[in-house]
Amino acid sequence: MLKTKPLLINIILTVLAIGFHFYLTQKFYALQNGTSSGESFCNVNALWNCDVVSTSSYAKVLGFPLALWGLVTNAVFLLVQSLAFLNPQKTSSLWGRTTAIGSVIIFLASVVMALISFTQLSNFCLFCVLTYALSTAGLVLIHLAGLQPLAFFQHVVQVVQDKTTWGLIVSVPVAVFVLSSAWAGPMTGSAAKGIVQDQISAWQAAPVQSFDLTSGLHLGAPVDQARMVIVEFADFRCPHCKFAAPTLKSFTQSRKDVALLFKPFPLDGTCNPSPAFEGRGDGISCRLALATYCAESLEKKGWDMAQSIFNGQDQFRQQSRMEDVDKMLCDTKVSSNCEDLKKCMSDDNSKVQIQKMAQEGIAAQIQGTPAFFINGKSLSGGQFLPVLEAADQLIR
Repeated sequence: MLKTKPLLINIILTVLAIGFHFYLTQKFYALQNGTSSGESFCNVNALWNCDVVSTSSYAKVLGFPLALWGLVTNAVFLLVQSLAFLNPQKTSSLWGRTTAIGSVIIFLASVVMALISFTQLSNFCLFCVLTYALSTAGLVLIHLAGLQPLAFFQHVVQVVQDKTTWGLIVSVPVAVFVLSSAWAGPMTGSAAKGIVQDQISAWQAAPVQSFDLTSGLHLGAPVDQARMVIVEFADFRCPHCKFAAPTLKSFTQSRKDVALLFKPFPLDGTCNPSPAFEGRGDGISCRLALATYCAESLEKKGWDMAQSIFNGQDQFRQQSRMEDVDKMLCDTKVSSNCEDLKKCMSDDNSKVQIQKMAQEGIAAQIQGTPAFFINGKSLSGGQFLPVLEAADQLIR
């Protein structure tokens, strides 16, 4: 007789696992397509960072994200458990045996992924670790329900003889393919390969530009030791720059030999000497660039300030008074001393540093923001993960 209470608890845990996998799948495709509006909810700190794991070379199997495989597998597992729950009289029924098999398969997959996380990656995904814990709890609960998951091979021999089982097996890759198409964006469809190839070919043929690799916000490997150096020019009120930020940061942090240099390029003539602006501008983009420069100079919190500004970009875009901008910058609580931050932002030397970085972008003939250079060569589409991965493979 099947014990329904442990099985019901595991059904609830499976629904929770589906939720985790659904969220991670959404974030994966957002990072792929450069449409992520901010960091993932499960990014706790530099070590526990779901986005970094999602952009690692271990995040896909057969071209599809592991999170999507987990989503579909757990959905099928939920169906099988529900059918077993509705037929509690026999623990040896087809659905009971299939539930036992499913719990073992999901547990073993979690063990493999956990080993990869702890041995091959420098970062951890909180939601991934939670799914590993849920699969372990599931194995125990299925055992307590009387379904004998430890008799795995015996169950397999009996279950594979049923055509229904093969239908379930086939449904997993089919569902993965269908759902991936539903999530498809500009860089995940079949046309993406041609787009990536065109952008990579243009990058290979581009002339090498010279940049000051000691200025700007630095992330990742030391610049003099990095195999791949990404230089990005961006304006903090540019929506495309906001969407590019999570992908670039995660890609850089997921690889030990990649360095990222973020250089502000305010589309604002009050600090950008480009003839295109001819002194025109309200000074707000410049003020935001100065805030990141000063946060880095004073407290090494430039990236924190940049992230806070991008998170509040819609509000910053609505401001017209510098006093309101400064208040918003202070309200971020990134800087421990608002007065020191404002003093630094008003210092002429700070403005000179922003102008120098903007001048680098002018010399490199950038046409807008965001603009990307990899190892000195201009790369169009650097906000898209497949483009960055293709360049990474060629350099490697």
